[in-house]
Amino acid sequence: MGKLITHWTYSPVEIKNVEQKIKESSQSIVKKAKKHFKDSNLEIETKTTLGDPAIKIIDIAEKENCDMIIMHTHGMSATKRFTLGSVTNKVVHHSETPVLVVK
Repeated sequence: MGKLITHWTYSPVEIKNVEQKIKESSQSIVKKAKKHFKDSNLEIETKTTLGDPAIKIIDIAEKENCDMIIMHTHGMSATKRFTLGSVTNKVVHHSETPVLVVK
């Protein structure tokens, strides 16, 4: 039997459109989450970006000289976390900025 190879080609315009939709959706989610803190005395700045989440979180925290990274965990089992990897796990192990993990 032969192999079946599927290849998808996207134009730069299509890729930009998808990236824009992802960014708009992300900004909407972050805007809704930020509303929960409107009555607090916290200064909250949000950023949305594309790329590997763990790398982006660590890079931004270092560039912005953040005091702390606060993340939540989805409560994955140890087996799943080991197999799939976890953004939170990667940040905890590779960030020089202190990380607080909330379940």
